[in-house]
Amino acid sequence: MKKLVPVLIVLFAAIAGAVRGACMKAVPGDFLRYHRAGRLVATGRADLIYDAKFLAEQNVYAAERVPGDYDDLEELEFKYAPAMAVAMAPLGALSPRTANTIWTAWNMALVAALLVAAWSWCARGLSAWWMLVPIAVLGRTMQSNITLGQLNPSAIVPATIGLVLLARGGTARRER
Repeated sequence: MKKLVPVLIVLFAAIAGAVRGACMKAVPGDFLRYHRAGRLVATGRADLIYDAKFLAEQNVYAAERVPGDYDDLEELEFKYAPAMAVAMAPLGALSPRTANTIWTAWNMALVAALLVAAWSWCARGLSAWWMLVPIAVLGRTMQSNITLGQLNPSAIVPATIGLVLLARGGTARRER
């Protein structure tokens, strides 16, 4: 049962993220940038990702806009590497609101996974109250990343976990 707790924490965070994403009044602008680029890749129009004239026409979400709706699905400039657009193609095939729900769940699960990993790798043997320190220090940043639909958790969490695993693997090889 003890080994199941980290999985349950991450699963709970994913569910909380899905609920949060589904309850958002508007799809966050940062996420819309990624989603729009992913949609263009998914529909075979990747050549238009950086096209300023096409962007000005606001055509990608035209069929999904609801006049007078709070969430107007404004199309914003994509400033990222083409690989990000390709990575977002699966979500781009979904409606922006559905994709945002999945993205929010993903980001919250990643943040929870990072906290679980930090606890198991760094804080073993300490009081659980010590986890309040990184949560208090990074809480606002994590909250902003989730609220804005940013890419940061998807980049920082795997990179951090990967670096720790590499460092531990390197240590194990040197000790042999």
